[in-house]
Amino acid sequence: MKTRKVQIDRPAISSEQIAKKRNFEEVLQGAQNISTPFYKQTWFIINTTITTAVILAFVLFYSSGEIESDTPSWFVSPALDRIDIPYEVFEVNATQEQMITSETGSQIRIPAHAFVDADGLPIEGNVQILYREMHTPEDFFVAGIKMEYDSAGVQYNLESAGMIDIRGIKHGTDIFIAPNKAISIDLVSNRAGTHYNLYYLDTVQQNWVFEGKDSVSVRATEQESELTLSEAEEEHISHIDTQIQHVRQEIATIEKQKPVEPKNSAEFKWTFDIDANLNDFPELSSYKKTIWAVDETEKAFDPETGKIVWYDVIIEKGRRKDVYTITFSRPNQTVSYDAVPAFKGNNYMEAKRVYDSKFALYSQQLENRRQAEKELQERRQRWLEQEQQRRIEMERARVQRLNTRESSITNQNIIRSFRIGNFGIWNCDVPIPITDKKEKRVSFVDDQGNSLSMRSVFIINKRINSLYYFNNRGGFYNLSYDYTAQNMILGVTLDNRIGIVSYNDFISVVEKNKSSEIPLSFLDVTIQSPEDVKKLFESYFSVNFNTDEIEEELLPEELTIRAYPNPFSSSITVAANRENQYRVEIVNMQGSIVLQTDFSGQEVQLNTQDVSPGNYIIRLIENSFRNTVTTRAVKSS
Repeated sequence: MKTRKVQIDRPAISSEQIAKKRNFEEVLQGAQNISTPFYKQTWFIINTTITTAVILAFVLFYSSGEIESDTPSWFVSPALDRIDIPYEVFEVNATQEQMITSETGSQIRIPAHAFVDADGLPIEGNVQILYREMHTPEDFFVAGIKMEYDSAGVQYNLESAGMIDIRGIKHGTDIFIAPNKAISIDLVSNRAGTHYNLYYLDTVQQNWVFEGKDSVSVRATEQESELTLSEAEEEHISHIDTQIQHVRQEIATIEKQKPVEPKNSAEFKWTFDIDANLNDFPELSSYKKTIWAVDETEKAFDPETGKIVWYDVIIEKGRRKDVYTITFSRPNQTVSYDAVPAFKGNNYMEAKRVYDSKFALYSQQLENRRQAEKELQERRQRWLEQEQQRRIEMERARVQRLNTRESSITNQNIIRSFRIGNFGIWNCDVPIPITDKKEKRVSFVDDQGNSLSMRSVFIINKRINSLYYFNNRGGFYNLSYDYTAQNMILGVTLDNRIGIVSYNDFISVVEKNKSSEIPLSFLDVTIQSPEDVKKLFESYFSVNFNTDEIEEELLPEELTIRAYPNPFSSSITVAANRENQYRVEIVNMQGSIVLQTDFSGQEVQLNTQDVSPGNYIIRLIENSFRNTVTTRAVKSS
């Protein structure tokens, strides 16, 4: 499926306006969420990968159609019976911090001790993280997630840059994210705009809740990712190294406080008593009734010293550990000896007991810090091994993408980052009002005029990456649509048949039809999986329909882009391979648009004097066919 993106000039409310108008309704009183058993059918092992010792070596896929949710059925209701976007399921250790990577390349960073149960008690052991992404209208259609947004009574539809649904369970029971333990999401997106907001689906208020902004960045190219750590991983490793350094400093401090083992005076040849002021020598305060033993290295000791009355005694730390230099002085005479504190008889036994107690405490503190250093070193090694495994998986995914041609490398590099404090559905969106609006109250019939009972009804607007959902109100649907855009109706009957009003037929069948009965053309297709829906969108929704046969539209040749000169300096020319109406954007490597303009024809010259030197993506958007192509260019000076 070709990636087709369009940025149309249309009114959009700002983040500040949303924050001012945020409708904080009272939480519905008496609402009871019904928890039902999580497991209803067999688990199917689809893919196994080895990540780390922390993230157990399997990834499971589970259809959300087999998981009963507390989300109101009117707000999240899969369009087709028993078909839904599958979850990836990762088993992780709740007590350790870790990172998991989805099949799309999105990354989920979970801090240690991040989960609690319904009573707020910490969760330990293994838990399952269920995760899935929705990016395109066919994804929103399959998942049945409504895109309407109410802000202070004003209705909008959300255009998405990527949506996630993430849950946690243990033994089939929901778990929750602990306070101050937010999970970080790096969502791979195909949209680099910075005008998107972040919304959380509040299943009690039954509305999308504005949660601020995400941040947009460009991930390193796959070749760079194979060789180097990601910026986030480098930051994490640096954080661990800082912790290791801090622990080593603590170890050094503890080692300096090692207790001095008392000496037994009986082991020395010469001893003497000194009445020392312990306030001047606090390191001796642990020892009472201390006597001094002449150090074995002291060769000049004169026993007659003990018979002299000395006027002053100075005790100083010696040149060796635990050895003191004692200086005796009187008029006309001074002598100095190296000596160590020692104990005699019962005093030695008591001092030894005190020492043993303090040494045991010292040893325990030292062992605890050394164990902490060991655990940090092991944690660092696990992250390095996990990063190595991530690079292996990225290379494997890259080869698979090249073989299947499913997606472009450029789009895979756009990352939308945000933090979540709750499990549930999160959406990177911009609210779009319908300014050129028409409304019509309709019901639906088949080609024989027979009334149809509909399971769900949507309008697809080619201009935006969204779906418009409409509720059944007594057998009728109040359609609202932008009459300046290309629209089509997509409906599903209760017996799972898919009917449409095509883009080409919309004006005649809906707008100019004076009757409220809208005939649907049914597709002769069998839908058994989300992949079948994707093929349906690719194959049928760019076609003309009539009651007899389906005739393919004549689509133009593939759009190409050329940008020159490259490198460029004061200007650059961007050219397409056919004439049409276009928008051209110059996007920096952080995903921000630094220059854009609309033009008609085949090429345009841009003044780039105010563009900073560096690497850029040149994006060309063809308005009428919703094609997008990109190339890279370098601003030299």
